[in-house]
Amino acid sequence: MQGGGTVQVAEVGFLGQTFTAVDLAYALTPGRVQLTKGVLGYGAGRLEVLGRLGLPLHPGAPGDQGVVTLHQIPLEHTQQLPDFRSQGAATLHTRTTCNGQVELQGTPGGQLQGALHVQVDQMLRQVRQGNRVLEEAQVPPVLLTS
Repeated sequence: MQGGGTVQVAEVGFLGQTFTAVDLAYALTPGRVQLTKGVLGYGAGRLEVLGRLGLPLHPGAPGDQGVVTLHQIPLEHTQQLPDFRSQGAATLHTRTTCNGQVELQGTPGGQLQGALHVQVDQMLRQVRQGNRVLEEAQVPPVLLTS
């Protein structure tokens, strides 16, 4: 089957995440769907996709290439701490906001090459017991490149 088109969805779940305001353009190739352009809302931010990224994912599929641009993407992580500074069990919450680009390219040899340029604009770490904040730290902006 071959062809293409566009998809617009108010909300969709994919890989255990919820995306909103999805607007994608795609092309069908034998056995795969190639995402060629799109915008996906994620939390208060959005992801923009441009290129030819195939699904299902086959890392390093020849011809796969694209750029994913991050705009104010919120990332959250929670970890249980069995004993925080002898004060008993607590929870570590980390909230991060990112901007930047991830560039991907599949090689004929079946490898996936990429470049990462991401600015971590805001990172807040809190250790809590219930509603009580035991410790809080704000990390200054960090630039990650690879």
